[in-house]
This record gives sequence, structure tokens and C-alpha cells, in this order.
Amino acid sequence: MDSSDAEDASSCASDVDSSEDTPVNIWDARPSVMVNQYPVSLCREQEVRTSQDGRLAAFERRRDDFLGQYEFSEIEAPSIVNTDEARDLRWWCREGSWSFCGKCGKLSARKLLPSFAKKQASVVDNSCKCGGGTYIVPQAEDVPLILRNLSPQDILVLRPLVVHCGDYKRVVHDYRQRTGPFRLSWSSMPVADKIAAVGDAARRFRLQTVFNFLMAKADSAYAKFVRMQSRGVREPFPHEVFTSPDYQGIECALWPTLYHTTAMCETMLTGQTNRASSKISFMHKALSPVLDYSLDSKCCSSSTIGGYSKQSLGL
Repeated sequence: MDSSDAEDASSCASDVDSSEDTPVNIWDARPSVMVNQYPVSLCREQEVRTSQDGRLAAFERRRDDFLGQYEFSEIEAPSIVNTDEARDLRWWCREGSWSFCGKCGKLSARKLLPSFAKKQASVVDNSCKCGGGTYIVPQAEDVPLILRNLSPQDILVLRPLVVHCGDYKRVVHDYRQRTGPFRLSWSSMPVADKIAAVGDAARRFRLQTVFNFLMAKADSAYAKFVRMQSRGVREPFPHEVFTSPDYQGIECALWPTLYHTTAMCETMLTGQTNRASSKISFMHKALSPVLDYSLDSKCCSSSTIGGYSKQSLGL
């Protein structure tokens, strides 16, 4: 091997070594999985696509009108977005504005400091308290095998309650708009009857197996609310869902795959002795490696009424 080949080999090796420490490769190593799958309907996809096309066309019209009103004499001058500071800021927004814990995988936002131009190779957060003993950062491997890979339709069958959040609507900036208060009502059919009405024999057998597992699970409040439905207990008022002791652990009945133990429920946080916050508790879940908490819009809606304001309760 001549000297030129040796130099090429050494340069390639150095490139490989340097690429192993880049933030992009470190982010690829962070696990992010979904316990459940939430497909978007074709009608909703078409609605979002039409809305996006309309906003893009309106933006292009406004841009053309603006360019037509002014004459830019220094059009060839260097752009301010190509300065070193702007490039460093763009890098920080893409690679340095977030970090994650190497143990629990929880995301954490970073503050924009004057030292942002100093690029840090690692985005691993070594200061994470991993819940600090008060809050839980869920892990996908902690979910029982029998509760994994259930469809949204399966969750609806297993629920003894019905979740109401208003009609689906997105505003012009593409965020989902709340059109109604978060409230609950009892399902018109008992869970056992809903399972018996499932046509597919294999699916019916699995749902019955999951139902039996949940009813026998001692560390879950699921069976408590199934019995409340069978006894004809009145429907909870919106302000009672997250305040009344009678409905503590109700998340186990609404999302049995995400809240597979009562200890994970925000309704179990009293906040009187440990000053715990239901919103902070849910944010630990939404920023965890389990993506289902942040992708389920109804689950996110339930977490936003932790303050019990009149607006959030629809009063």
C-alpha cells in the first residue's frame, strides 16, 4: 500500500470516528415507540392537505404583493441569514435545543444561552431526575405483553365509559381547536356485551382474554369502574372527574394500555403533601419514549383541565 492509499484510509477512519459522536447519531439511538397505533382517516388527511394547500397559496400571494410594492436596491448584498451567528442559531434549533436522558429517555428543553454558538457533541442529559420519585416516566417494556398492540377500536370496546371532547376542528395555523369540554359518560353497553358482539372470533377471544386480565389486575382500578357501570352509578360531572375521590384511577378504565397501574394515574396525585402537579405528571409521560401519550388527542385534552378553570371545564 503506497502513502496516498494510507492517507485515504486514515482520513476515512477519522471521518467514521467523528461521525459516531455527532448529535444526529446520538438522537437515532434514542428509543421512541408506540404501544398503540392511531391511524388517521382518509377524510381527515384530505381536510388537512386542502387546508395546507390553501395556506401555501395565500402565503405566495402575500409574498408577491410585498415584492411588487418595494424595490430592493441591495438585492445582491450578503443575506443576514447566512452569517456565522445565524448558522449557529439554526444548528442550535435543530440539534441543541432539546436533550434526552440516557436512562429513562425523557426529553428536556434547553434554554437559549449566549454560549449557543459553542456546539456540543452530546445531547444526552445527565442531570435528569427520572421522575424524582413523585412522577413516573413510562417505559414500553413495562407494559404487560397482553396489553400491547391493541387497536383504537379495541380500546373503545374495553372502555366502560365514553370520552367526549367536542367535534374535530383545526384552525388556520393547523393546531387542533377545543370545541367542547372534556366530559365522560357511561357506555350504553357493558364491556362484556360489547366483547360478545364482536364478529371476528380471534379478535373476540383476545379482547375477552385482555378483559379477564384487567378485571383480575390488583394494581389497576379498571375493575372498579366496570362494577360502577354495572351498578348504575350516575355519570360524573366534568369537575368531578379529576377532583372527586370516587373517580381516582379512572385513567385505568379510559386508557388501560397507557395506565396499566393505578400509580401512574394523574387522579391519584393529591398535591397536598408533596405538592405534586397533574400537568407536570402528564408532561413526564408526553415527553417519554412512549409516543402514545402525546399522540392521543383525548388523552392530552384530559391533562389540560388540571387547573379546573371555567374555560377548560366549559362553564
